[in-house]
Amino acid sequence: MARHLQTHRSMPVNCFPEPWRKYINRNALTWSMSLKVGVTLGDPAGIGPEIVAKSLTHLAESSGSIVLIGNRKNFDYVLKELGIGNGILPRFRFVDINTGADGIQLGRVSPEAGKIAVKSIEAAVRMAM
Repeated sequence: MARHLQTHRSMPVNCFPEPWRKYINRNALTWSMSLKVGVTLGDPAGIGPEIVAKSLTHLAESSGSIVLIGNRKNFDYVLKELGIGNGILPRFRFVDINTGADGIQLGRVSPEAGKIAVKSIEAAVRMAM
């Protein structure tokens, strides 16, 4: 959304819903750094981590307002498999949901992967409150 705002500078601030207006700098129409967006990675055995990883590569350099929530070990593996590397992660805050499970198998349903997905959502809800 920030990229959208930066490329359409002529958009009036009042075209955004009222709760969002306070996060918009009225001069430059860019997001304020006070806005935080939590992104859960989903089921670590599913496609969620891959979708998030590929999406992160398209964000602007200043991505400090995005908080990733999920299993860090699994996400590092996905980044490596996609050839993205861990160099992208310092731009984001990461909340590691670690249940002590060893080696979540991609594409395999498992109680442990489900537990990580649920705990990620729970962490995101707690952070939003």
